[in-house]
Amino acid sequence: MDLTGFPVDEGYETETREPNRFFDSLVRNAMDFLKKSVDELEESPKYSVIYFSTAVELFLKARLLREHWSLIISDVNKVQKRKSETIIVRRL
Repeated sequence: MDLTGFPVDEGYETETREPNRFFDSLVRNAMDFLKKSVDELEESPKYSVIYFSTAVELFLKARLLREHWSLIISDVNKVQKRKSETIIVRRL
């Protein structure tokens, strides 16, 4: 199985490597949900809790992704299959 297209944590270990864009994207999304949670706290506490729990989940996934991408995927074979289907669609 060829996994060259999947994100690998290049991390922040050395200054010569660029930060992992998938990690950054997850953290940005988590921050958006956290801000929305704070904004909705007074008007709609129910949705505030939902936004907060989503933010926590994304922060945890970002941390797992920083270790290794396979920690946030339950079935790598499904991802590989979807990737190959996407390539076929793009060629059409």
